[in-house]
Amino acid sequence: MKKIILLWVIILLGNIIYGQSHHYPETLQKIAVLKGEGAIINIKTDYQIPAAHFFEKYQLYFGLGNYDEMREIYVSPTRNGKAHHRLQQYFEQIPVDGAQLILHEKNAKVYRVTGAIVSGLSLNVTPNLTKEEVIIIALNNSKADRYAWQSPSMEADLKIIRKDTTATYYPTPTLEIYDKEHSFMAKNYRLVYKITLSVIAPEICTEIYYVDANNGEIVHHFTKKASANIEVQAVTRYNGEQTITVDSLASNLYMFRSTSRGAGDGILTKSMNNEGDLIYVPVENAIDLYEADNYFDSDVIANSAHY
Repeated sequence: MKKIILLWVIILLGNIIYGQSHHYPETLQKIAVLKGEGAIINIKTDYQIPAAHFFEKYQLYFGLGNYDEMREIYVSPTRNGKAHHRLQQYFEQIPVDGAQLILHEKNAKVYRVTGAIVSGLSLNVTPNLTKEEVIIIALNNSKADRYAWQSPSMEADLKIIRKDTTATYYPTPTLEIYDKEHSFMAKNYRLVYKITLSVIAPEICTEIYYVDANNGEIVHHFTKKASANIEVQAVTRYNGEQTITVDSLASNLYMFRSTSRGAGDGILTKSMNNEGDLIYVPVENAIDLYEADNYFDSDVIANSAHY
């Protein structure tokens, strides 16, 4: 009798653990077989349909309501009849941090789903605090001495890189549905502002804050330091595509600087903007060169010089 009771308790605990992993409704098992505590969802053959219509038909099976939306943010090129669609979960037009699914499609039919989302969300998405108020909260917490938007040259360069006269490093808080622990349990999620501070002194780094949009609590904060001497692919003028070493200032900002080559402080490639001549070269007017991603193809001459 004791063995039977113990076995029953183990079964119950197993069901609870399973439920705490991905929290999908039991009705999902009608159209799919779940493996790995719900991390892998194999769609039954009779229910496999194109990715474009997948959540139009099966949204309720995944515990998503009228205010939820799965937006495609990337699709891989089709190879051997297979494609992979990455979707981001939104709740009332606001992204849910870390909640993404990948629809694995073969011959234009979804046969597998991987990832995790948050089912059963229900919260007020109207913030009590303004964007400027949460920027002040983040700045008051930061230990930085100087920020990128306080540098006229960096601001000017960013506008050139982005080809946007309004581009700036000044923070623009964005709303997110967030849980620091990424529990994927709806009750743990709250409305936050995500704020990114681009710091240039005392060291170059990016400070990221998640601030409660209603009470101003700093829910989470971390610092990402710039990565010097990373290798990227660059299109050169005479040598085709080559690997060059640059400095990563942020995930969307790279500088033509390398401390791994040359003497002293390494190599720094700048642009004269066609100023000067063979006699006089006003090097003091040279400007730093940047790229917005890790594939350098904007300036093949600069790439060749740095290479």
